[in-house]
Amino acid sequence: MRRQRIVWVLCVFMTAAPFGIPLYAQQITRFAVVDYGRILQALNANNNAYTELEKKTEQVKAELEKRQQEIKGIQARIEELQKTLSEAAADTPDAPWGADAGAQQARSRPPQSRAGNQKALEQELTRLQTDVLKKTDALKDYYQKKTAELEADHARITNNSANTETLNQINAQVALVAEAEGYTMVLDRATKGIVWYSRSVDITDKIIAALVARRKR
Repeated sequence: MRRQRIVWVLCVFMTAAPFGIPLYAQQITRFAVVDYGRILQALNANNNAYTELEKKTEQVKAELEKRQQEIKGIQARIEELQKTLSEAAADTPDAPWGADAGAQQARSRPPQSRAGNQKALEQELTRLQTDVLKKTDALKDYYQKKTAELEADHARITNNSANTETLNQINAQVALVAEAEGYTMVLDRATKGIVWYSRSVDITDKIIAALVARRKR
């Protein structure tokens, strides 16, 4: 409730600003966004933990692609079987002579043979449809599980890298950039309250560049 009131007050304040509110009061709307996680990753680019995380991420991507291609292959076979069965159902002994050669060949087989072949195709179709559903569910589970693992690994590595001295350096540089460019508020991108922001207010790259330059001195 209190948060909603704060948001409401800010909205009223921002709406009223153009109608005579002093310039310094309007500065509350000038904010910047910074990604602490990306900064820490850039500062620890040679960290083996980050290297291993990137390798694991690529492996997960490759496995996802492999599974997706496998499912596509099964779906293609399902469409092929459905077409074949549909054509067989439409085929009759008194079909015109101009009918497809494959259909004519099928008609030339004994009825028992055609029935057996159609049953086999129907069984294969059912098996593949069941298989593709299982593989699709497995793919979703794999994606969710691996995404959670990668996020947890990233958070763990970031927390391990975020020692007090490093954070103090980052905060000091954030303050310098914010003051130099006239920002009155800097938000952490990871904060759950941020649902969208323009890239124009993201000062992460400037912070990284400044910190990397300082380390090279």
